[in-house]
Parts: sequence; structure tokens; C-alpha cells
Amino acid sequence: MIKRSKNRGFTLIEMLVAVGVFAIAAVVSLGALLNIADMERKSEALRAVNDNINFSLEMMMREIRAGRAYNLSSGVFSFINNEGITIYYRLNNNRIERSNDGINYKSITSPELVVNNLDFTLRGANANDGLQPMVIISIKGTAGLEKQNTKTNLNLQTTVTQRRLDS
Repeated sequence: MIKRSKNRGFTLIEMLVAVGVFAIAAVVSLGALLNIADMERKSEALRAVNDNINFSLEMMMREIRAGRAYNLSSGVFSFINNEGITIYYRLNNNRIERSNDGINYKSITSPELVVNNLDFTLRGANANDGLQPMVIISIKGTAGLEKQNTKTNLNLQTTVTQRRLDS
């Protein structure tokens, strides 16, 4: 006859199964948390690049809107700002650059933004054409960091109309 113990408890097999299930749940939860943290980091990097291109484009638009005597020559867009200084914009080494003397250029875009194409289209730039001067700015590029796998393509276009009336 087999004697049964009145002490009830968990067997070794039951304990191993319970610990195994708990370990699997912990690993899955940890993986999800790491994935969320990685996605947040990528999102923050893209937001920073987006803020940079928006700031650069807004600065260009503000200056161009108040400017006059728009000119486009050899990929360099120039105009005279409201203080009488000639401002130059160009694309160089995948960066948008600005100069106020035509010689010393400074990048206005961050290294995380690779600008593949910067195009200025002038309309109504001649004084006697009867059209209000306007500039169409088109930017094509890639934003984000390769190592963080946050690269995304961007295509931006905006139209800036000269504030002062053509005379």
C-alpha cells in the first residue's frame, strides 16, 4: 500500500514550468520595452532633423519675402535684402549654404540632412513684365541617420512672393 503524504506542495517539475513561463514573459516584455525605447530615439532624431529643415526654410522665406532684385545664376540664388545687403543661397556638398558677401558661405542645414537637390524658380523677376516677383523653392533630400536606421526621403516645395509691389 502506498502512503500518501498529507503535505501538499509543488513538485520540482511544476516549479520548473512556472519559472520557465515567467522567464519567457519577462524576456518578451523586456524586448517590447527595448523596441519602444528604440522607436522613441528614432522619432526624436527625425523630429530634430524636421525642425532643422523647417527652421532653414522659414529663414530663407522670411529673407526672400522682404527682398528685391532676385537673381539666379549658376545654381546660386541671390537677392538684396531689406538692409541693402546681397544675400546668396546655394547647394554645396549636400548642404544649403548662405552668404552675405558671395565668398564666405555657412551651412544652414544640419549634417543629418542630406540635400540632394535645391532648386529656385523665378517668376516675374523682370521689372517691366507686369508680374509680382515670386520664388519657388524646391528641396529634395534624405533626413535621418544611417546608423540609427532613421533615414526618410523628403520633398519640400514652397512659393515665396515678394512683399513689396513691383514698380
